[in-house]
Amino acid sequence: MAERRTHTEFWVVFGILLAVLLVIQLPPKGPLAAGRSEQGLQLFSMLSGGQRATDGPFHGANVGAVMGGSTLDLRRATLAPGEEAVIDVLAVLGGVVIRVPDGWIVDTKALPVFGGVTDHRGHRARTAAAESSAEGVPPPRIVLHGAILFGGLRIAS
Repeated sequence: MAERRTHTEFWVVFGILLAVLLVIQLPPKGPLAAGRSEQGLQLFSMLSGGQRATDGPFHGANVGAVMGGSTLDLRRATLAPGEEAVIDVLAVLGGVVIRVPDGWIVDTKALPVFGGVTDHRGHRARTAAAESSAEGVPPPRIVLHGAILFGGLRIAS
């Protein structure tokens, strides 16, 4: 019984330390930082919930949730055709929701570890992006980087 408790305590402490390291991470350097903007939205929730909506030009964001939830609403934001913006995501025992306009392409490169990434946009959103591409105009693209640890990332429109 004592051995089992020691293992549980180890994983709890390990998870907390990992979350803290990811939250206070240094700005990315090298090839992974290419295309990332220093300006952008910041949204972080710990043991609570947070929402942020934006309209006007969108340049990127950092969104995090630790034992809470964060919602970033980009449905009224603008991104030029063919332009790409990066959103860094961290969800630890929590969830992040990102709402994007129909017709935007979302490229998910976030790493789920005992978590999940789901795209709840309907057929209409995928059709709008395909039609824009077929007309020769590349649709705006959002690239999601980060980690989902025991949590969830939901993409919606």
